[in-house]
Amino acid sequence: METVNDLTKCCATCPYWNFVGNDQALAIGECRHAPPVIIMMPAEHKISHQVTLRPQAMFPQITGTAWCGKHPARQGEESRASKGN
Repeated sequence: METVNDLTKCCATCPYWNFVGNDQALAIGECRHAPPVIIMMPAEHKISHQVTLRPQAMFPQITGTAWCGKHPARQGEESRASKGN
């Protein structure tokens, strides 16, 4: 039986994961399985120095050791588990 923490099926090995960090030990990346989400981020105007909220598109940032059911190697595992296989 497989363990949930099977590192061959984690985010770092998923084709949808994009490494964005500068430290391989931390392995922070973006999940690009779905479109980015829009969040409101504070931004300071260069001339007036007023801070306003501006929309910014971002992909979820996660560690390479995380996992979900969207990894191609995990596809179908949930249905097999529910059938007792």
